[in-house]
Amino acid sequence: MNTGSNITLANGLVVSVDWISFTLSDSDEPASAFSLLGYSSNDFTSIDSGRFGYRARLMSVSGGLDILYDGNEGMGVHVDISGSGITDVLAHYLKKRLVIPTPFGSMTYESDFDDSTILSDLLHEIALSGHLTRLDLAIDDHGANFFTLPELNNILNDGRCSSRFRSYDSRVKHDLKTGDVIGYTLYLGSRKSECFLRVYNKMLEQNEKLKNNKQPLLTEPWVRWELELKDERAISAANLIIQRIELGKVVVGILGNYIRLIENDNVRKSRCSNMEKWEKFLCGISHLRLSCPSKLKELDDCIQWLTKQVAPTMAALMVAFEGDMNIFTDLLLNGRERLNKNHKRMILNHRMKLNQREGVR
Repeated sequence: MNTGSNITLANGLVVSVDWISFTLSDSDEPASAFSLLGYSSNDFTSIDSGRFGYRARLMSVSGGLDILYDGNEGMGVHVDISGSGITDVLAHYLKKRLVIPTPFGSMTYESDFDDSTILSDLLHEIALSGHLTRLDLAIDDHGANFFTLPELNNILNDGRCSSRFRSYDSRVKHDLKTGDVIGYTLYLGSRKSECFLRVYNKMLEQNEKLKNNKQPLLTEPWVRWELELKDERAISAANLIIQRIELGKVVVGILGNYIRLIENDNVRKSRCSNMEKWEKFLCGISHLRLSCPSKLKELDDCIQWLTKQVAPTMAALMVAFEGDMNIFTDLLLNGRERLNKNHKRMILNHRMKLNQREGVR
């Protein structure tokens, strides 16, 4: 069965999923996460301190998987799967879904879709059972066959880039004793936003760990492009995978939608042609736009809009009519007759929240 979490493109780039985070809001017990992923309590060890407002934390014995629980009311159970834990998690999830369909004891993978992967099925079950909060997608350039970090930094400095990101930051880390470069990363966008891009020298990063563990160092150049998607952007990307769109098309397609490396052959960047090397990097994959549903407005949004946009006009009317409030009464009576379904939904949601607060008290 294809895991779907790792694929090599025709141009040699390796695409993978490097982080998955989700929350199970309907449960306060880690057993719900065990059941979803195919683990048992014996696969975990307890950690003294929690994180992110959760008081308790379990870490998998194999590493790369954390389960946080015992938070405040409504926080549920939170799960973090790092890149080092993805393979183990998918192996456990595969084992969970193996069934014995015949008397001869042969086992087969059970799925609702004929063309699914283990990753797409896992993301689908997460969507049904909880809420995805983060999804990291990586592109590895082993051998740095396309862009080195200094080269990419020069391209950005020269403005040979058209991007949805508004800013970038270049950071070079040096060894204080030797002066050697031990880290090189370019950050594009804001870490607080729902889409953030890191491009870094993976060889240097890995060698820092290998050096500390007194292991042989890597010698082959290695550049990683890593998209960190959160909340609605993560959910949108996961939905593409759930729809069985090949991982390479999803990852490269999203990256291509956020950034283009260009030739400055037009006064308008949007009309500039792509660099030939960038076209080869994209491997013929069309860009993919992450469509996120519009957030439903609530009464708090209406109050903010009234405060910013309408309050000055209301104050002018009150001054003009010398404090006579009848004009506002007439406006409110007229507006009440014109309430639509969305207004009634906001009123109902507001009353439900008030009732919940009263119940807590």
